[in-house]
Amino acid sequence: MFHNLPKQGDSAIFKSDDNKRKFFEALPHDFKRADSTELGKKFNLSTRSVDALLKELNDRYLVQPQFGCYSKT
Repeated sequence: MFHNLPKQGDSAIFKSDDNKRKFFEALPHDFKRADSTELGKKFNLSTRSVDALLKELNDRYLVQPQFGCYSKT
């Protein structure tokens, strides 16, 4: 039964909400967490949602060279 389920690819992160994709595209190449939470407000994303998204995107679409700082890959 498990093998019959559709596979979740990288697009599964952005599948549920188009605001998350627009938010990610609006982020600069290098940014700090505080900057991302401020930008998230413009896309109706709470601080908690932004933090969860950053955690989910880390190692796939983002790298974290130091605490609180991110870069797009």
